[in-house]
Amino acid sequence: MAKLNGSKLRVIVNGVKIAGATGFTFDGDVNLLSTADKDSAGWEENDYGRRSWTVSVDALYDPSGVYTAEEIIDLMINKTSITTLEIAQIDGVGGGHVWSGAAKLKSFSLKGNADEIATISAVFNGSGALTKGTIPTS
Repeated sequence: MAKLNGSKLRVIVNGVKIAGATGFTFDGDVNLLSTADKDSAGWEENDYGRRSWTVSVDALYDPSGVYTAEEIIDLMINKTSITTLEIAQIDGVGGGHVWSGAAKLKSFSLKGNADEIATISAVFNGSGALTKGTIPTS
């Protein structure tokens, strides 16, 4: 069974990789609607409702990076939406999967502890449909 090294997966905001990224979590959720009635014999029955997705990112604070804490915090200050948030397989070969959609910053946390590298964590909520594609080259 082939395995994919997690360091080949990247979070990309409007075409730019988040600088200093150390990890991320990509979550999807489907709201299940109860359709149980008196004829369900005591068993739960469901149908699909709304879908949602979120991406949580952890990164080192790299002030010289192209997309780093300043740009993430600016999203909140300016209430700016992200046109394209992508989770992509970047391996130098291409053909990997990419999931993308519009998103909004939900929260961030900038940490600056003594004698440690400063870090930022951010949570992005999808705003609309999530699509799946293939990367031609990476």
